[in-house]
Amino acid sequence: MKKIFLPLFVALVFACAQEPSKQIVGGKKDNTKKIAPDFSVPTLSGTPFSLSENKGKVVLVDFWATWCPPCLWEIPHLAKVYKELKEKGFEIIALSLDRDREAVLKFAKERNINFPVAFATQEIVSNYGGVSAIPTNVLVDKEGFIAEVFVGARDEKFWRQQIEKLIGG
Repeated sequence: MKKIFLPLFVALVFACAQEPSKQIVGGKKDNTKKIAPDFSVPTLSGTPFSLSENKGKVVLVDFWATWCPPCLWEIPHLAKVYKELKEKGFEIIALSLDRDREAVLKFAKERNINFPVAFATQEIVSNYGGVSAIPTNVLVDKEGFIAEVFVGARDEKFWRQQIEKLIGG
């Protein structure tokens, strides 16, 4: 088992250090949109989070881990944007790829994360096409379609611009 996880861990660490990139999902010539796969997860606080129950809001699905330096850098930027835009119809669900619940609880508490945090399941990761690098952020529009997928950490200015375009103000 350890032989399988070590190469995966090394690959993810290497991918964490890569430059940010942008992936357009459903970016075929006909511009067909892809519906964001629905999921329901219990958050660290015990409250259930369901993507479909957030239809009508712009949702950022953030795949991250406590051991990923770019993820750690990005979290305060996401927190600022969340605080500013939550009342305008913006939501974040941070899906941790960590396995240690206590480590994630401690991390979230120490950093005063102000948005829902849960654990990514293998099914969720698979339904979103796999996660080859973290952070990977999937921006879902108000209608539940994947607007864009971004790989790599971004600052609050970038996120504010992307989200305000989808919110409409």
